Amino acid sequence: RDCQGECDPVFAEATAARTVYVLRNNHGRVPADIADGDIVLVLWVLAQYHTCPGSAVGAFELSTASQACARALAARGARALGGLKDVEFARMCWALGRLGDIGGPLVAAAGAEATRRAAKFRAPDLAHVVWALASLGSRPAEASRLADAAEAADLEAVSSAELVRLAGGLGIWVLGSAERLKNLWSELGWHYNDFTSEELLIAARATLRLGVREDRFVRQLLERSLCIGPFDPEGSKELLRYFEQYSQRWPCEGNGRLAMDYALAAARRGNVCEVTARLAPPPRPDERLEGLREARRVAIRVMM
Repeated sequence: RDCQGECDPVFAEATAARTVYVLRNNHGRVPADIADGDIVLVLWVLAQYHTCPGSAVGAFELSTASQACARALAARGARALGGLKDVEFARMCWALGRLGDIGGPLVAAAGAEATRRAAKFRAPDLAHVVWALASLGSRPAEASRLADAAEAADLEAVSSAELVRLAGGLGIWVLGSAERLKNLWSELGWHYNDFTSEELLIAARATLRLGVREDRFVRQLLERSLCIGPFDPEGSKELLRYFEQYSQRWPCEGNGRLAMDYALAAARRGNVCEVTARLAPPPRPDERLEGLREARRVAIRVMM
């Protein structure tokens, strides 16, 4: 399967339990006779099992096992990473991104290897590699090669989640030409109805950070957000800010309504105070009060 394909939960639990058992009986180290690709497969399974509800294997044991796999791959050096198939390498990066910052040296080595093979990646694998490295705060020295690969990639068979991850990773790095990324944003526009509320935020953020003017796509984001949000206080304020910034950067009649339309939808969901307060017009001055103040100032001058 591809790097995000789900494995059977029973298989995942058995793999996690067996991995913990082997490590416990080998002083916490991965046996030297296990192939690099098999270590990656185990790490990938652990990353999926990590978020399974009701896991039989404890969180601490899972974290320890994941770190042991990452250390083993890092210790085997660049040659080990270079020998992985593209899908295996993408699985490793996806797992590291899913598990968080457990890799340390492995993340840096993965960044260097990713730029070396950038032009060879299939678009789905490229999306997961870029997103994982960017979300872990790693920007390889030659990350522009990954941006070039994204600009030239065939994106027709890429899922909505993968498209968003690719755009989001480039947005974090602020890498890529807005003009050359038109193809990516065009494909995003075909998939906007599949976006989750989290993916809406990622797409909006990337659009602004990369300076991509796509009025039609941003209105599609608005249309989707009116259905699925985000409607929580933090997510609402963040998306509202992106709509405001977009309309200020590229002002026109259609863009001017983005923030207002979203704010009204959020208000219907109960976020009036958090979201719409910033859009409320300033209070008009009280003319009667101002008149009394002016009369008082005149009286003081006369008395003086």
